[in-house]
Amino acid sequence: MAEKRMFSMKIIDSDAFLDMPLSTQALYFHLSMRADDDGFLNNAKKIMRNISATQNDYDLLLMKRFIIQFPDGICVIKHWRINNYLRKDRYSETLYSEEFSMLDVKENGSYCLKEESGVPDCNHNDTTTKPVINHGIPLGDAEKNRVEKNREEKNSNTVSNDTVRSTDVQRVTDAWNSLPGLSRLTKLVSGSQRYDWLKVRIRDYGIDEVLRAIENIRYSPFLLGQSKGGWTVTFDWFVRPNNFPKVLDGNYLEDKSESPEPKDQKSHDNGGEIWQ
Repeated sequence: MAEKRMFSMKIIDSDAFLDMPLSTQALYFHLSMRADDDGFLNNAKKIMRNISATQNDYDLLLMKRFIIQFPDGICVIKHWRINNYLRKDRYSETLYSEEFSMLDVKENGSYCLKEESGVPDCNHNDTTTKPVINHGIPLGDAEKNRVEKNREEKNSNTVSNDTVRSTDVQRVTDAWNSLPGLSRLTKLVSGSQRYDWLKVRIRDYGIDEVLRAIENIRYSPFLLGQSKGGWTVTFDWFVRPNNFPKVLDGNYLEDKSESPEPKDQKSHDNGGEIWQ
């Protein structure tokens, strides 16, 4: 395995990266330095302990799509092939062949998941993605193997009017779980009330706006339970049709502390257990 790693300014100088806390940025660098030659690693928690990073830092990298996590705990650096050029004679194939087979690579070099639960994460009819062939990344062919241009990804939020992408649901879960001081969201079950509410929010507003609304919670002391009353927002309250637009519009940010009306929260939420 190569001992040196590189980082592309296109990634680490982007607003998406620089807007993250310094502790989260540092975790990204440490994960990247310890990844294998295909960008995979299996010891993220150990690295987090060594550098005193928190779970929130890791969850934020997931939410911002700088890393991709697999169900068995293995993760991969999403922009690994944009960051790194390796000569064939220095390349060692990853041990995580099963996870590797679950990826496609876009023309710009970033990884994306092929499928989750039968719903494609990437459009396989689109020429912007191609299957990953594990032959390393030769230095001389690097420019030929990628198109050096920024292509805005299409915001395909729904597969149909009744189905949302499982990857979008996971992004919402990761974003919610990155918020400090709130109960973690363990799962969203298709057919449950909270899932149906979320499905409508994604269909009507788009996944980017849903994620932006969740990010607004991060900067709202009131919603995080830091006000005098101590009430904290719950996921079921957040996705309701009368509450979501207020959060998205920033009504509960520090200078707009309009009080919500969580009067029926107890009968509908109970920590989310009823809807699970």
